[in-house]
Amino acid sequence: MLAVNACGSGDASTGDSDESLTWSMWIGSTQDQQAWQGVADRVTAEKPGVTINLQGAPWSDYWTKLGTQLSSSNAPCIVSVQGPRLPQFASELLPLDELIEESDFDTSGFADVALASMKYDGEIYALPYDTGPAVLFTNADAFAAAGVTPEPGWSVDDFESAAEKLGPSMPIWAAAVGDGLMSISLAADGAEVLTSDGTIDPQADGFSDTLSWLAGLHEKGYSSSAQANDNSRDVFLTGKAATFMGGPWDALDITSKADFTVGMVTLPEGDNAAPVFATGSGFGISQKCASPEAAFDAITVMTGEEALRSLAEDGRAYPSRTAVQSAWYEAAESTQGAKEALDYALGHSQPQPGSPHTEKFSMLLDQYMPTVINGDASVDQAIEEISRQLGD
Repeated sequence: MLAVNACGSGDASTGDSDESLTWSMWIGSTQDQQAWQGVADRVTAEKPGVTINLQGAPWSDYWTKLGTQLSSSNAPCIVSVQGPRLPQFASELLPLDELIEESDFDTSGFADVALASMKYDGEIYALPYDTGPAVLFTNADAFAAAGVTPEPGWSVDDFESAAEKLGPSMPIWAAAVGDGLMSISLAADGAEVLTSDGTIDPQADGFSDTLSWLAGLHEKGYSSSAQANDNSRDVFLTGKAATFMGGPWDALDITSKADFTVGMVTLPEGDNAAPVFATGSGFGISQKCASPEAAFDAITVMTGEEALRSLAEDGRAYPSRTAVQSAWYEAAESTQGAKEALDYALGHSQPQPGSPHTEKFSMLLDQYMPTVINGDASVDQAIEEISRQLGD
């Protein structure tokens, strides 16, 4: 676990006017650490006497540890949460509606989809800092060499044609195995694996078709091999596949690490395509926080225009506030086609519903999808087993 000045309790007061608040966040790199520490420092600058103690863990570890942290006496005061996983932790978080009303805090500056992703059972549990739909990053140099220019709204047929031109020496698809498969299945086959009420149904029409298609890409040599603990990002960055499925929050980090020109395009669409999922993340307050008013003051700064502009410029977030979203576009200018792709994706997306089972489903996909996509296991049997375990 990464930590910066982590204190034993995120809800301890350090004096009559000073507050020390622990903030729990997923942190994947030194660059992440620096960006988020900058947000913490901004709170102290704008709210003298308030110290934010940042503690974090990599993405996959964060979610497995968060439940234990929130139920302990040392629960962090400020909690980072992703919209689809909010229902799983809502019982340990403080609804913010009353604090919003009492402080006359204006939420109208947030994009609708961003604020909606922070709601559960009609109440706001976090203030959003980012939002965005699933997109594809491309190795623009490889596509250019193959004589292919992918355009927003391209079809599955276009994608397969590009795969043939790229050839097996440059597989078009960096195989993904996590819950991002729900978005590619929406685009390719309109499969509603996750419904608006938070129900997860792996047997939804079209999902098996998507998995069979992805397995077929691998069989033809047009996809990298899938692995547990999704390594698609590394496969793409090392030049072993021509696309990577991610989100706008990945743009500048991907561009800074790749030794090739990075582009962006939408997910390929099939005849029955449905809008892909857009989601967001934000900052909430734990039920055990002894200073919820101070914590709320802090997260209003953390989701304010200046903080979000800085995160956009660092490439860490497509801002939840519409007034500063242009900063992301300016920072992403070196990513070919970023504006056109993201504008199209935003216009063809839907809010990803939250579900208490999002994390479990993601772990099951991580467990079963590598052998399915690699052609070593039956699609139908894997779906049946995942459905059974979700029902347990």
